[in-house]
Amino acid sequence: MALGLERVGQVCRRLQVDRPAPTVITVAGTNGKGSSCAFLSAILRADGKTVGTFASPHLFRFNERISTNGQPISDQRLVGALERVEQARGDVSLTYFEYAALAALVEFSRCAVDVAVLEVGLGGRLDAVNVVDADVALITNIGMDHMQWLGNTLSEIAVEKAGVLRPGQAAVCAQEDAPKALHRRAEALGTSWVVAGKDYQWRRTGDCWQWRLGNVDLDLLPLPALVGEHQLGNAAGALAALHSGGLLPGRKTVALGLEQARVKGRLWKVADSPQIFLDVGHNPDAATVIKHWLKSNPPAGKTTVIIGMLKDKDAQGLVAALATVVDQWVFCGLPGRRGRSARQLRSAVRVPQLKALLADGPAMALDQCLKRVGPSDRVLVLGSFVTVELAAQHLGQV
Repeated sequence: MALGLERVGQVCRRLQVDRPAPTVITVAGTNGKGSSCAFLSAILRADGKTVGTFASPHLFRFNERISTNGQPISDQRLVGALERVEQARGDVSLTYFEYAALAALVEFSRCAVDVAVLEVGLGGRLDAVNVVDADVALITNIGMDHMQWLGNTLSEIAVEKAGVLRPGQAAVCAQEDAPKALHRRAEALGTSWVVAGKDYQWRRTGDCWQWRLGNVDLDLLPLPALVGEHQLGNAAGALAALHSGGLLPGRKTVALGLEQARVKGRLWKVADSPQIFLDVGHNPDAATVIKHWLKSNPPAGKTTVIIGMLKDKDAQGLVAALATVVDQWVFCGLPGRRGRSARQLRSAVRVPQLKALLADGPAMALDQCLKRVGPSDRVLVLGSFVTVELAAQHLGQV
């Protein structure tokens, strides 16, 4: 990893892709970025727009990172885009993520998309995506993650996220209790700053929900296709971003987009008896959201969590956040240089009276678990994109 915009900016200018679309929406934050991008893309597509979406990390195939109108880039087009990047870079060194971001900009420029939705990989200020000036910046929830790169306080992390803001441009804060440092930065830049709970509101009423910003009121909206009450906040932030960019369609089109939005790995239900859910959540804030969902949707039986995490993630914080709503635990190891063994993961967690089985990997953990649970129980696999990928492969979901 080598954060910074000098190298990627130089190659971007050579490729002449620093404006990959007439409208660029950049999405930064700790949690909720992927879901927010899915809502943005689906609503814009429902409105007849051609949309290019750059997201990370991928779950199964690298191609997932670059999509046009919801379809991942083909191998042939991906190779072509990467070849253009390779030819343009000359003696400039690029990281894995920078290659991917530049390939996305090449593809979106080639396809002449109407809107480019760019998800920040890490932070914001020095992330490769930030080489493009956003017409609209959406900042989702900010939490403690990637501290070795972004800082050890929420204020420090918020300032890094705020790096995607541009003077005088539209910007949305989708977190009601966002750090004050984020607000100060947005105000100092003179952004058109729209804040959740202050400038726009949303409210669930039964099986529908309502969203309001100024004199725009969308009522009787269907609940999003993505599972979890927290997705209303993500969807509401996406609507605010579209409104700020002059792209918000009518209620019927918004409703269609909400129902069509899809993103695998976020409370992704893959089986019914027992219920099996897969979630890529890997920090305490994500665990808190999952905790609320588990409490609000109790199964008839017990809840078992299979967890595998990378070495640089806060295992103690994640497990502690879920401890009171989980009946059984299975700790599993993950492969690779950053992977943590089941024993390493268990030794990193200090939660009183917590008992857990240990397994070499997600596949073994699932096999152990499914021998012990009944048809009315619930199994949740979480902790990392790697954990979800391996579990989905074992369950035949690829």
